[in-house]
Amino acid sequence: MPKWNLLRKRKLEKLFSIVYCGNMNKFNIKIAIDLVPMLPGAENGGIKILVCELLSILPKIAPDILWILLTSDDTHEDLKDYECNNVIRICVNKRHDLKNSFFIFHVLISFAKKILPLKVKKIIKQYFHTKTHNDHLNFLENNNVSLIFCPFMTSFFNNHNIPIVAIVADLQSLYNPNFFSKKENLNREINYKKIFYKAHGVITISNFVKTTILDKFNFPDNKIKVISIQTAERFPKPDYTRIKELEHIFKIKINAYFIYPANAWEHKNHNTLFKAWKILVQDLRFRDIKLICTGENNAKMHTLVGTVTKLELQNNIIFPGFLPDKDFCTLLSHSMGMIFPSLYEGFGMPVIEAMRQGIPVLCSNSTSLPEVGGDAVLMFDPLNPKSIVTSIIKIMTDKSLRQNLSVKGIIRAELYNKPYQMGQEYLNFFLDVI
Repeated sequence: MPKWNLLRKRKLEKLFSIVYCGNMNKFNIKIAIDLVPMLPGAENGGIKILVCELLSILPKIAPDILWILLTSDDTHEDLKDYECNNVIRICVNKRHDLKNSFFIFHVLISFAKKILPLKVKKIIKQYFHTKTHNDHLNFLENNNVSLIFCPFMTSFFNNHNIPIVAIVADLQSLYNPNFFSKKENLNREINYKKIFYKAHGVITISNFVKTTILDKFNFPDNKIKVISIQTAERFPKPDYTRIKELEHIFKIKINAYFIYPANAWEHKNHNTLFKAWKILVQDLRFRDIKLICTGENNAKMHTLVGTVTKLELQNNIIFPGFLPDKDFCTLLSHSMGMIFPSLYEGFGMPVIEAMRQGIPVLCSNSTSLPEVGGDAVLMFDPLNPKSIVTSIIKIMTDKSLRQNLSVKGIIRAELYNKPYQMGQEYLNFFLDVI
């Protein structure tokens, strides 16, 4: 091997924090999965559950394909269990180092603002951005990567020589820009344009999302594939001894509470639900009914806690944070129902998870939720607190309705219990694009 090639190879090995995978050339097809946007915990929402399901399935159904997981240092170690004969991890983004680099860059640009012409600044910025990605792209191209799969609706890698397939989970910011900050809207707009300009194919998780893509972008219909989320049962069986401890910890009673699993994002519509709860508990029959709001314990969730305090509902609404699967499943299975007042969903995985447990579901009559829930859920107007209250009271007072929804829910959830079929659909689409 020429000396300069050897030096370059060693540079790449150091850059990607791996020992060069000697058997890469044994695979005719290599698919890179861009996991750089993956965050620890539950901050990515339901899409992370889908991605983890795909990471488990795809290498099994396609053992003759090399799957290259492109990670950031935040989650590189979390993904080590996916490594096997045809799966390797490459840490391509030291997120904290990158932040420091960007900080230095912006300090220099700020200092030079009055000196450099706008054109020069743009050239410097473009160079900085390109330099960050060039080695990554060269590595993928030099190793004959066949396709880049971007499951988090953003493309960290852009190479005209390698086809890209992306999942588009929703276009929410284009319909509800007020739910996001200016920076978030700008980032999403950039990501959308990247995807719909660069992608050779797009996968959506519902017919509803496909409709919104065709509404907002001039993207070919035949390059959009709808593949519903199909997941195996991911929760352990409810712990019937643990429920007694949870009753004591949260001061709840079996079948005397509802549960809402959602991060404190604007579209999850917690505030309207709290208004509904204020109306509900004024009825003496329901003054002790509790609401458990699970989700990532962050600043936004703390703001919701403050709202509940102002409404004097702190004895009725509980914020346990992000719960372990065993505790969440135990609480869900002993609840009166799962309530889901979201204003915007690309799919709605919690609806399926509750139906699998035979738990009645009350949910919004908007976006993808009617498509997913069908006639197995009780729907309400998510913008109308009284509509929400009416649905809650129906569930609490009508035993036959609860039983009917429970049976229908279990049957409907089976429609979304074919993960290997989903994996095969993804694989077929990848191969069609390649």
